[in-house]
Amino acid sequence: MYKILLLGTNKAVIDDFFRQLVDSFEILSSSLRYEDVMAHIKYVKPDVIVYCLKEETRDDMSRTVSIKNNSKNRIPFIIIGNDTDCHAFEHCAVNIADRTLVKPLSAQKIKVAIMDFLKERELEDLSQKALAEIAANEELAKENEIDLLSETMNPETSSSRKHILIVDDDAQMLKTIKRFLEDKYDVATAISGNLALRFLQKKHTDLVLLDYEMPQMKGSEVLEQIRSNDATQNIPVIFLTGMADREKIQQVLSLNPQGYILKPTDKETLHAKLAAVLHS
Repeated sequence: MYKILLLGTNKAVIDDFFRQLVDSFEILSSSLRYEDVMAHIKYVKPDVIVYCLKEETRDDMSRTVSIKNNSKNRIPFIIIGNDTDCHAFEHCAVNIADRTLVKPLSAQKIKVAIMDFLKERELEDLSQKALAEIAANEELAKENEIDLLSETMNPETSSSRKHILIVDDDAQMLKTIKRFLEDKYDVATAISGNLALRFLQKKHTDLVLLDYEMPQMKGSEVLEQIRSNDATQNIPVIFLTGMADREKIQQVLSLNPQGYILKPTDKETLHAKLAAVLHS
């Protein structure tokens, strides 16, 4: 259920929210005192602030601007009132309102308008997160391309430490596992099966940590190509998988890897599994 924080001087509209919309939203109200509002935002974490307008003073509007600009989470802001009050607010507090609801409006129309607005915001947030993840993956892919094309020395001759290749399409997972391992192992990362196979054409690794579920080329296909190549067929492979049900685990084990690790994993579990395989 969405949380709404009600502000403003229009007591009649605020009362209507509590009487008619309390079954649709979790509704709270606050005084216009700046400290009270910020405390509500901090501890209640509302999904939206709805400001119920009625002949607001300039001080009220200026306080609203401060609340909006100082909200760390950039909580969306809806104003509701008659045409005159909404126009005056938008003229004084420019670009503060994310959505304006002009009365008269029935409680049902207010409910639908707020629901639709919050769902739109959720879709926008998901899109932005997806774009950020794509950008992170592309950046990591570029790093891997540079690593693949660079003429560094073979890890076996440049270091006495074992070398691990991590293959996962999740950029954050790659970074996390690399951080877990790099104090003890030389680590390379690949964000796709194709990049991993290109790496193995040019360089040696002592073990591959391989994501089982990846787009384009699945972990099972990568393992098949590793096993079919004389130069790589004896490299130990441990699957990384987020699937915990018995049937899926059996599918993983039927490919005869040296083991599997459930994601998310912790540093101790990861080190113990690698040590067991590398020193067996």
